[in-house]
Amino acid sequence: MTKLYALPGLRLGYAIASVALANLIRAQLPPWSVNGLAQAAGHAALEDGAFLAQTRAWFGAERRVFDQALASLSHLLVIVPSQANFNLLRLRHGSAAWLTTVLAERGIAIREASNFIGLSEGDFRVALRGAPDNERLLSELRSVLGDRGALS
Repeated sequence: MTKLYALPGLRLGYAIASVALANLIRAQLPPWSVNGLAQAAGHAALEDGAFLAQTRAWFGAERRVFDQALASLSHLLVIVPSQANFNLLRLRHGSAAWLTTVLAERGIAIREASNFIGLSEGDFRVALRGAPDNERLLSELRSVLGDRGALS
């Protein structure tokens, strides 16, 4: 919910699972896993059906455009298909730590994912945003990764 409803910092979400799986998850959570403010915000968000419909329409359109543009970088990146509001990507050459630093110097934040279980040093995550931000990210990736060969 923090991503879909733009509620950063609340760390609010939910799971739809079998009773057995829900019990396994519940056993790992502290008894106070969601505070009252987050509950109130979550309840209000779930009541706003118009926002959800608008977000789904925007997301569907933006996802298609972004995926097509991202495909043009497949010679530089391994692209993990996604239906979420972010993409997991892997550099074909180089480390995500390096890329994170270079893009940060250009005012773009990506999430290095090399510390996620099962991922490697070249893995990173980018969020789907509005068209101008997405275009800028793709442009910077082309520029930085295209220039990398000359720097290595």
